[in-house]
Amino acid sequence: MKRSIFLPAILLSTLLTAAEPLVWHFDRPGIPKLQNGAHAAPGTTRTPEGGRTLQIWADYDTEELKSAPVLLFPGAANGFSQAAAVKVSFFCRAEFPGKLKLHITARTNTSRSLSESATLNFSTNWQKLSVILKRNENLTEEPFFQLPRIQLLTVKRGRKIEIGPMELVPLSAGELAQ
Repeated sequence: MKRSIFLPAILLSTLLTAAEPLVWHFDRPGIPKLQNGAHAAPGTTRTPEGGRTLQIWADYDTEELKSAPVLLFPGAANGFSQAAAVKVSFFCRAEFPGKLKLHITARTNTSRSLSESATLNFSTNWQKLSVILKRNENLTEEPFFQLPRIQLLTVKRGRKIEIGPMELVPLSAGELAQ
């Protein structure tokens, strides 16, 4: 009898446990995927916390943009499907000040945003950029978390932007309310 009560309690606590953060360290080739003229290579410097960096650049200036360069961060994140939001954090600096736009997109249609978007400023000094992206409540037929997407809204021909490890942490509705 005790065993039959104990097993469901374990299963329930497992389901209620928050998913582990997902971190991209830029130590594997092909992460992130690049679109619209973006290029990337491992950085030679480290973030203030010692993390690996990824250097990103484009072959044109912002004024010549037809479509913003995009970075997609694929990865398995099954524990994120029930999240009310995702907290995204990473270090960033560039050879020029500018803006980037961050949101979560579907795997099958990367122009479809599954979350709110956030526009963040970057500068020539290391900054820890952090934002909470809430689930787009109108899109209930797809799992919430699929691909974090960074659009570079400001680029300078051949000039580099560096980002450090990207961390995503799922947030429940209760955590958002706090």
